[in-house]
Amino acid sequence: MLLSNWLIFRLCLTVRTASALWNIIHDCDETYNYWEPLHHLLHGSGFQTWEYSPQYALRSYLYLWLYSPPAILISWLGGSKVTQFYAIRFWMAVWTATAETVAFGAVKQRLDKNKSLSKSLSVYSLAFVAFSATSAGLFVSGTAFLPSSFAMQLAYACLAAWLTDRYALAVACIAAMAIVGWPFAAAIGLPLAVDLIALKRKPGLFVAYSAASGLSLAIPVALADTLAYGRPTLSPINLLSYNVLNSGSHLYGTSPLSYYLMNYALNFTPLMPLILIAGLLAALVSQSASRQDRQLRWKLLLWLSPLLLWNAIFFLQAHKEERFLYPCYPFLCLALAVALETIRHRLGSWTVPCIIAAFAAFSLSRVLATTLAYQSHVTIYHRLAGHGPAGRLCLGKEWHRFPSAFLLPHGWSVGFVRSEFRGQLPGRFALADQPFNLDNREETARYLNVTSDCDYLIDKRSNELDFVRYTELEPDYLATGDWQLLEDLPILEPDKSHRLFRAFYLPWLFERSVRFSSYVLLRRVT
Repeated sequence: MLLSNWLIFRLCLTVRTASALWNIIHDCDETYNYWEPLHHLLHGSGFQTWEYSPQYALRSYLYLWLYSPPAILISWLGGSKVTQFYAIRFWMAVWTATAETVAFGAVKQRLDKNKSLSKSLSVYSLAFVAFSATSAGLFVSGTAFLPSSFAMQLAYACLAAWLTDRYALAVACIAAMAIVGWPFAAAIGLPLAVDLIALKRKPGLFVAYSAASGLSLAIPVALADTLAYGRPTLSPINLLSYNVLNSGSHLYGTSPLSYYLMNYALNFTPLMPLILIAGLLAALVSQSASRQDRQLRWKLLLWLSPLLLWNAIFFLQAHKEERFLYPCYPFLCLALAVALETIRHRLGSWTVPCIIAAFAAFSLSRVLATTLAYQSHVTIYHRLAGHGPAGRLCLGKEWHRFPSAFLLPHGWSVGFVRSEFRGQLPGRFALADQPFNLDNREETARYLNVTSDCDYLIDKRSNELDFVRYTELEPDYLATGDWQLLEDLPILEPDKSHRLFRAFYLPWLFERSVRFSSYVLLRRVT
């Protein structure tokens, strides 16, 4: 039985809505480079990173405005900022579910054209959407406020257009992800360019499509950036220039190749390499492929080449982030679907439900582990309103877990106190002439005085002496007697927990094998 696009959309939207409600914010870059600037646009206040300084102008304001409609609507209806936050996330959920559904329809339509594979149609399309809808990686990326997630959504649309030979739309998707979102995402489109220029031998069309898409998108981006930064500028060009000429990304940490291998194992389960390898081996030993099947395999290799190219590029970069992999997720789901069909063809149909069920179980286990381990850093902000009058909330070593000013109750403000962190913390949009630098050097003007400026404080502490290392700048604030405990929530202590059972939730084993510190809300004793 063929699955309808409407049924697939409802399935994907259900999963993405769950993500909108329960997915944590995994990366402080999401908070400070996107949620906070959008809060500034809508509410007149927010933290400002150096990338938004008019001196550097690396971030696109048009990208921010794309996420404003649900918040504006909720504000007009009298809703709170918290409601706006979740409305924006639901907006993202709809985008991702729509993109997944469109890609599913294209996979189904393309395989319909190959009559010899008519019996395999449901396996390709069903496997594609099953891997996409159930993966822990999509649970995270599908509602993340990040340009790489925006690029991922457009990569689904690009794949759909490419599979159905709608090259103008495919090129437009690449242009949108690169100009409006993340300029490095243009690498996804290189195989598409090869297809159109070398294989289809239509270089003129490629140039025309690229020019039309590029100009139609660059003009509004330039206008939005020029108005926001107060000078003529184009943020994607500035971002490319910074990364090519300054090579400053290493200032934010470097990681070995194993970092991305581990991310794939966590976000697409340890089964991912096994499925891909088994599919490849099954294809190699197959002796009965028809000429039409061999032609399809070459086409599949072309459609999957963005996955290979993307990983070749980003595995070689010293600075690695999980979010950098998001744009290739649609192509990875297609690769898994192709591998599963090859396995099914060789070993039988029983493999399909078994592998999909195991993949989904691993993914659910990963989502539950992450949510149970780190949900406290969002939950604690939901509880602020229940603790007395509004005041100034201070963050020390927990600055990187701040989810967004959208979650602050009315009348509350937030600031930083000094900790052992020696990098550059964000400033504020409302303050003029703030010092920013390219070298991630500490700017001491950012800090508040913890004694005189703070009414409340969020911190991580533990009664276990080897769990939290206290220092002069990161003391046990509760033990000083100057602070009253208001909230005490559990948060995972990864270094003290079992590596496997902190990564994947298994009832009973998770509770017995992981250790927690306390994520606390404190109020100054007056």
